[in-house]
Amino acid sequence: MKIVYILYDHPNCYSGPVVNIKRLLSELVIRGHQISVLILYSGNHASSFKQLESNGVQCRVFRRQSWSLPEIRWILRQVREIDPDVFVPNIVPPAYLAGKWIREAGIVTIGVTHSIDSFHSAIAQKFAVEISDWQVSGLFCISEVVQKELRTNNPQAPPLCSIPFGVPVPIEIVSAREPFQIIYLGRMEEEAKRISLILDTLNAVLNSDDCIKAQLTGEGSCSNKVIKYIEENNNKNRVKFTGSIDNERLHSALRGFSAILLLSEYEGLPGALMDGMACGLVPIVSDIPGGVSELVQHEFNGLVVEPNPEAVVAAVKRLKSEVGLWERLSANARQTIQEKYSLKAAADRWEQFAAELIAAQGEQSKKRVKIPLWFNLPPVHPAMSVEDRRYPPFREWISPWFRKIFPRHS
Repeated sequence: MKIVYILYDHPNCYSGPVVNIKRLLSELVIRGHQISVLILYSGNHASSFKQLESNGVQCRVFRRQSWSLPEIRWILRQVREIDPDVFVPNIVPPAYLAGKWIREAGIVTIGVTHSIDSFHSAIAQKFAVEISDWQVSGLFCISEVVQKELRTNNPQAPPLCSIPFGVPVPIEIVSAREPFQIIYLGRMEEEAKRISLILDTLNAVLNSDDCIKAQLTGEGSCSNKVIKYIEENNNKNRVKFTGSIDNERLHSALRGFSAILLLSEYEGLPGALMDGMACGLVPIVSDIPGGVSELVQHEFNGLVVEPNPEAVVAAVKRLKSEVGLWERLSANARQTIQEKYSLKAAADRWEQFAAELIAAQGEQSKKRVKIPLWFNLPPVHPAMSVEDRRYPPFREWISPWFRKIFPRHS
């Protein structure tokens, strides 16, 4: 199977979705598929390029533009040259807009929704639920919760499939109950992640027991705030901020930790939490809208608590004091990932879904991808306006003619 996947990228990009996509694509290469990734990057380089190429993924890169139309044209040119069986626009609005002409050429287009926030919901609504020329052939949802919500509210949506990206499961169990160490692994952001609450919670946990240690791993706009908070609360010796860790070293970096903390406002299906559970860390989470509820079952493979420091402190005390509780939850957390959320399971389901969509097309022959001179695009969805950037109306009309007359200035 020839597959084209598209990514946004920037220097030092270690976000969970990007890490998980790279893992999935590398696994599909191992299974014999021909994978090409189109990278739209900002900054001075595409940080994912070398790792993907080293894992057998063919990459083509293009610097992000001020407007979406040049990106749409570039995407169409690359897909026409590669001539894949499957095109995955991921979370890139210009790629979905290019999808009309890609699907008309007989290429299956598979959309992705990672979360339940306004941006991902807009992608699902605009390009999957709405019946139009831009509707994808199928959509895979990162969690069963998101899939069920889409199907319930939109019975006319195209084929849907729940496919968590999946994580590798280390052969060796790297977690440990003693000394008790708790980690937050994710983006350092207020939006969704509530990093201030995480900091206050970890501080309360440390103050409750002198023997506990903590760590924050990740990057984001609040990284300096995290460093300052640690310094002001005199916790340098008991809490570390490591910044981002390359996913190749992640499991070794989790060695010796006991629990992983997540108190987000919403999530899709967080890869960081799955990585921790795969290593035997016990998740301590709040009741987070999205896929966490299907991943963590209270008292079976983790503890679900109220999103406040007092509740987390009480959960940590239970894990330290109740005989056999940590051991049982740790074993079940790891088993959950092995059975349902491993990288192997994710790749199996992805292959099956793509094959079903290709088979559903029947004997339709593929054609050369057309690149029109004039793009009559649908209106911009407000939730995607940051990534779907259109020319002002007059420039959108004159631009193709301007490039013909003055090619050096286009």
